[in-house]
Amino acid sequence: MRVYNELLGAEVDVPEEPRRIVSLAEDLTETLFMVGVGDRVVGVSAYCHKPAEACERVRVGTYLRVSYARLEQLRPDLILTTSAAQRRVNLELLKRGYPVYPLPLPLSLAGIVENVRRVGVLVNAVEKAVELEQRLLAMLARYYINKQKRRLRVYVEIDLGSPITVGAATYVDDFVRALGLENIFGDRIMGYFEPVMDEVKRLNPEVIIYDPKPNDSGARLRFMKLVNDRGWSGVDAVRQNRIIVTEGDVIAHYGPSLILDTLPAMSGQLGGD
Repeated sequence: MRVYNELLGAEVDVPEEPRRIVSLAEDLTETLFMVGVGDRVVGVSAYCHKPAEACERVRVGTYLRVSYARLEQLRPDLILTTSAAQRRVNLELLKRGYPVYPLPLPLSLAGIVENVRRVGVLVNAVEKAVELEQRLLAMLARYYINKQKRRLRVYVEIDLGSPITVGAATYVDDFVRALGLENIFGDRIMGYFEPVMDEVKRLNPEVIIYDPKPNDSGARLRFMKLVNDRGWSGVDAVRQNRIIVTEGDVIAHYGPSLILDTLPAMSGQLGGD
């Protein structure tokens, strides 16, 4: 069937039930497995590591580059990508005649839920997608409605090759709000940007969340050295030992597990329910 994609501004041929799916976005890969079509996923990006079974699939490139030799061998009937930084890849895949269908980068936790429904419709797994959607909404209701109002100021740093933080136009800002925290850059009408470290110090966060790259066993030690080098010893979060270093690619990962697993786990670390 022909489906119009607004991000491409073009129609894409999508089978009614795709059997050979390639996913180049880790959130969409996780969603595919969670709606029960992981057996149809034949290829993923180098960054797709959730769930563990995704690591068994053929790696066809990175977030920004594709191995067309591998892609040709896989003969995909649907390629799922996201927007924003993957725009060039999307247009290139479309030009080469591949059935690429980008989904929007979520700006909120609700956007993650909506993408679950989109994936379910695209791969003809609507009932499973609705079940997952209901689980996600129930978890969000628990935090948005019943959460403890901590209102501690938080600085979030993600290691994307350089230190990156977030403004209001991100699902990460929404994530910390669901935890009852207040993003120190939440008044910035921006997405992702490199912070000025002296400004972080001046804004004096009461909580710091650091999200390193995955499988980085030395992340905590290295980050604490950075904290010292940046002159943050007097920042409230440092003085009160409220620094959370994740296991890596936890905040940067915007699949369903961010809501189902990371949200309650981090709430527990903060002393919530």
